[in-house]
Amino acid sequence: MDKFMDQSEQYRIRIENCVKTIIDIHRFLCSENINQNILVQFERLENVFNMLDTAQLSEVDMEKIEESTNNLLKELCVLFEHHGLQNIYDETKH
Repeated sequence: MDKFMDQSEQYRIRIENCVKTIIDIHRFLCSENINQNILVQFERLENVFNMLDTAQLSEVDMEKIEESTNNLLKELCVLFEHHGLQNIYDETKH
């Protein structure tokens, strides 16, 4: 990231990456026959991310958010394998 970029702006970009991942998963799962309760939880999670005030976040907060997003992805991997779902992306995204 640009060293001249404001810390809050860096956090905003990092949060947006987490939110985009959640939205992509949500859209994918909506196209599959997934339990409606799971989809509702994704909508709630997306809403929470959208309400975050990045000016109030610390680096520790960001690391926890990113770690939680990664943990969610690991758990979803099991769901995807169990239901025989395909990858959301054609290639690895960073």
